[in-house]
Amino acid sequence: MSRHLGDGTTCLVGVLLTSQPLSAIPTAPLTIPSLHVISDQFRKWKDNYNNIPALLRESREASAFAKVFYMKGSAHLSQSDFNLLFPNTCRRYFHANQAADKVMHANIRAGVQFLRVVGIEGVQGEGDNIFEEEIDEWVELEKDV
Repeated sequence: MSRHLGDGTTCLVGVLLTSQPLSAIPTAPLTIPSLHVISDQFRKWKDNYNNIPALLRESREASAFAKVFYMKGSAHLSQSDFNLLFPNTCRRYFHANQAADKVMHANIRAGVQFLRVVGIEGVQGEGDNIFEEEIDEWVELEKDV
Protein backbone atom coordinates (compact mmCIF):
# COMPACT_ATOMS: atom_id res chain seq x y z
CA MET A 1 0.00 0.00 0.00
CA SER A 2 1.44 3.36 -0.98
CA ARG A 3 -0.07 6.67 0.10
CA HIS A 4 0.78 10.31 -0.62
CA LEU A 5 1.05 12.57 2.38
CA GLY A 6 -0.12 16.16 2.28
CA ASP A 7 3.38 17.48 1.54
CA GLY A 8 3.82 15.22 -1.50
CA THR A 9 5.77 12.57 0.42
CA THR A 10 4.87 8.95 -0.05
CA CYS A 11 5.02 6.10 2.45
CA LEU A 12 4.97 2.34 2.00
CA VAL A 13 3.57 -0.53 4.04
CA GLY A 14 4.91 -3.69 2.48
CA VAL A 15 3.77 -7.25 2.94
CA LEU A 16 5.81 -9.18 0.45
CA LEU A 17 4.35 -12.43 -0.84
CA THR A 18 6.62 -13.70 -3.58
CA SER A 19 8.16 -16.88 -4.85
CA GLN A 20 11.17 -15.00 -6.26
CA PRO A 21 14.16 -13.74 -4.31
CA LEU A 22 14.32 -9.97 -3.83
CA SER A 23 17.47 -9.80 -5.92
CA ALA A 24 15.52 -11.12 -8.93
CA ILE A 25 12.83 -8.43 -8.77
CA PRO A 26 13.74 -5.13 -10.47
CA THR A 27 13.06 -2.22 -8.12
CA ALA A 28 13.73 1.49 -7.86
CA PRO A 29 15.56 2.83 -4.81
CA LEU A 30 13.34 2.91 -1.75
CA THR A 31 13.47 6.56 -0.68
CA ILE A 32 10.24 6.82 1.30
CA PRO A 33 9.24 5.90 4.86
CA SER A 34 8.58 2.17 4.93
CA LEU A 35 7.30 -0.61 7.17
CA HIS A 36 7.89 -4.19 6.09
CA VAL A 37 6.19 -7.15 7.75
CA ILE A 38 7.70 -10.46 6.72
CA SER A 39 7.15 -14.05 7.72
CA ASP A 40 9.59 -16.17 9.70
CA GLN A 41 9.91 -18.29 6.55
CA PHE A 42 10.90 -15.22 4.50
CA ARG A 43 13.57 -14.42 7.10
CA LYS A 44 15.00 -17.92 6.73
CA TRP A 45 15.29 -17.45 2.94
CA LYS A 46 18.94 -16.32 2.96
CA ASP A 47 18.93 -14.54 -0.42
CA ASN A 48 16.08 -12.30 0.75
CA TYR A 49 17.37 -11.86 4.28
CA ASN A 50 20.74 -10.69 2.93
CA ASN A 51 18.99 -7.95 0.89
CA ILE A 52 17.18 -6.42 3.87
CA PRO A 53 20.05 -4.17 5.13
CA ALA A 54 20.41 -2.41 1.77
CA LEU A 55 16.65 -1.96 1.49
CA LEU A 56 16.48 -0.38 4.95
CA ARG A 57 19.55 1.76 4.37
CA GLU A 58 18.03 3.35 1.23
CA SER A 59 14.84 4.28 3.05
CA ARG A 60 16.56 5.49 6.23
CA GLU A 61 19.01 7.67 4.33
CA ALA A 62 16.09 9.40 2.61
CA SER A 63 13.42 9.46 5.31
CA ALA A 64 14.77 8.14 8.64
CA PHE A 65 11.89 5.67 9.12
CA ALA A 66 12.30 2.10 7.92
CA LYS A 67 11.50 -0.98 9.96
CA VAL A 68 11.18 -4.70 9.31
CA PHE A 69 9.31 -6.99 11.68
CA TYR A 70 8.37 -10.65 11.73
CA MET A 71 6.51 -12.94 14.10
CA LYS A 72 8.44 -16.06 15.05
CA GLY A 73 6.71 -19.17 13.73
CA SER A 74 4.81 -17.29 11.02
CA ALA A 75 4.46 -18.57 7.48
CA HIS A 76 3.90 -16.62 4.26
CA LEU A 77 0.17 -17.31 4.56
CA SER A 78 0.18 -15.88 8.09
CA GLN A 79 0.10 -12.44 6.46
CA SER A 80 -3.34 -13.07 4.94
CA ASP A 81 -6.77 -14.11 6.15
CA PHE A 82 -6.15 -17.66 4.88
CA ASN A 83 -4.43 -18.55 8.15
CA LEU A 84 -7.38 -17.14 10.13
CA LEU A 85 -9.84 -19.20 8.09
CA PHE A 86 -7.83 -22.43 7.88
CA PRO A 87 -5.40 -22.51 10.82
CA ASN A 88 -5.07 -26.30 10.95
CA THR A 89 -4.23 -26.50 7.24
CA CYS A 90 -1.66 -23.73 7.59
CA ARG A 91 -0.10 -25.33 10.65
CA ARG A 92 0.09 -28.78 9.06
CA TYR A 93 1.14 -27.98 5.48
CA PHE A 94 2.72 -24.52 5.65
CA HIS A 95 4.41 -24.65 9.07
CA ALA A 96 2.46 -21.68 10.44
CA ASN A 97 3.19 -22.43 14.08
CA GLN A 98 2.16 -19.05 15.45
CA ALA A 99 -1.49 -18.32 16.31
CA ALA A 100 -3.14 -16.64 13.32
CA ASP A 101 -4.92 -13.99 15.37
CA LYS A 102 -1.69 -13.05 17.18
CA VAL A 103 0.13 -12.51 13.88
CA MET A 104 -2.72 -10.48 12.38
CA HIS A 105 -3.14 -8.40 15.52
CA ALA A 106 0.55 -7.42 15.54
CA ASN A 107 0.54 -6.72 11.79
CA ILE A 108 -2.53 -4.47 12.03
CA ARG A 109 -1.20 -2.61 15.07
CA ALA A 110 2.12 -1.98 13.30
CA GLY A 111 0.44 -0.84 10.09
CA VAL A 112 -1.89 1.59 11.84
CA GLN A 113 0.87 3.02 14.04
CA PHE A 114 3.12 3.45 10.99
CA LEU A 115 0.39 5.52 9.32
CA ARG A 116 0.26 7.69 12.46
CA VAL A 117 4.06 8.08 12.56
CA VAL A 118 4.28 9.28 8.96
CA GLY A 119 1.42 11.71 9.45
CA ILE A 120 -1.53 10.20 7.61
CA GLU A 121 -4.59 12.17 8.69
CA GLY A 122 -7.73 10.46 9.93
CA VAL A 123 -6.12 7.42 11.58
CA GLN A 124 -8.45 6.62 14.48
CA GLY A 125 -7.52 5.75 18.06
CA GLU A 126 -4.69 6.48 20.44
CA GLY A 127 -1.02 6.15 19.58
CA ASP A 128 0.46 2.67 19.96
CA ASN A 129 3.96 1.89 21.20
CA ILE A 130 4.28 -1.34 19.17
CA PHE A 131 7.62 -0.19 17.73
CA GLU A 132 9.10 0.17 21.22
CA GLU A 133 7.33 -2.41 23.38
CA GLU A 134 8.46 -5.99 23.78
CA ILE A 135 5.88 -8.38 22.36
CA ASP A 136 6.51 -12.09 22.75
CA GLU A 137 7.95 -13.43 19.47
CA TRP A 138 7.44 -10.13 17.52
CA VAL A 139 10.95 -9.28 16.35
CA GLU A 140 12.42 -6.19 14.70
CA LEU A 141 15.19 -6.94 12.21
CA GLU A 142 18.24 -4.83 11.48
CA LYS A 143 17.81 -2.09 14.08
CA ASP A 144 21.40 -0.96 13.57
CA VAL A 145 21.44 -0.77 9.77
